[in-house]
Amino acid sequence: MKITYKIAALIFISVLSLIGISIISSVFKTQELQYYTLVEELKTAQAHMLNALVYEKSFEKTFTNDEQVYPLLEKATVKLKKINAGLLEENSKNIDEILHLINIFRDSFKKMAANARLLITKKNILNTLAADYFEQHQEVSNKLTMDISGSIFEEYGGIGLEIYDEVDTVDFDEGPLQELNTASLQVYSSINQIIILVNQSLLLENNVNSFDDRYMEIIERIEVEDINVRNRSELLKGDIYRKLSKQLTVTYKGIKELVPELKTIYIENQLLSQELQRHQKEIEAITGNITTFSENLRYERHQKVAQFQLIGQGFIMILYAPNTPRTTSIII
Repeated sequence: MKITYKIAALIFISVLSLIGISIISSVFKTQELQYYTLVEELKTAQAHMLNALVYEKSFEKTFTNDEQVYPLLEKATVKLKKINAGLLEENSKNIDEILHLINIFRDSFKKMAANARLLITKKNILNTLAADYFEQHQEVSNKLTMDISGSIFEEYGGIGLEIYDEVDTVDFDEGPLQELNTASLQVYSSINQIIILVNQSLLLENNVNSFDDRYMEIIERIEVEDINVRNRSELLKGDIYRKLSKQLTVTYKGIKELVPELKTIYIENQLLSQELQRHQKEIEAITGNITTFSENLRYERHQKVAQFQLIGQGFIMILYAPNTPRTTSIII
């Protein structure tokens, strides 16, 4: 009876131990799965952020598809909010820090996008000013062509425009009108150079110092030709010349206002771009730390599960081991 009681007690204790081990193993297994899920959600959130940065870089070059960035930031935010921050122990505050950085990233990008739209608007105004001036210049140029044609008609008698391209027009000096046309053409050429300078040196090459030097050279040249245009326009007297002089005033004033504004907006966007990259690197660093921490804890839980499983197997071996009593032989 005593042996039977001992075996029953041993079985009862072993069963209780196995139940306890199974419960503890299940807890650690659950935690291991939670940490695995946490890491996967972190990786997904980080992937959304990287994609957002790709679209942000594309936007800097093309000023298009800015609407692609915001959904990706929102997806990253949703993923991060689903994470059980309590699992991260003292690192739980890092999730809030990432969410804060994403909000800053979003606000900075909104500012960049608004600046880009403003930049496009001001570039269009600059192009319009150049086109409006060219239109007035073309009228003066056409007037010069007609006047030279009239001189050719008088010189060659009755053939005027028919041989205009075959005659050396340098021989026909139309005085102030020809001088006005030359000065106006120089102004238009300089305006076009400014537009090219904005698009290439500033927006494309990001060479602010070169842009400043070249811009001042062109402005100084326009100022000289501006005097020539005004003087010749006053000598010639007529609506066509007054319109040219007036348009030059509007265009020149517009350029002097617009170009520095374009430069300021562009520089601000470059700073915003650097800020966005910095935020992205901060997010990557924090995410990397959380991932490493979570992976380590997941590994620890996995080890615990393995240990308790081994203990459980040991109890099973003990439980099923033969429990026959030892006998002693007496020799007489």
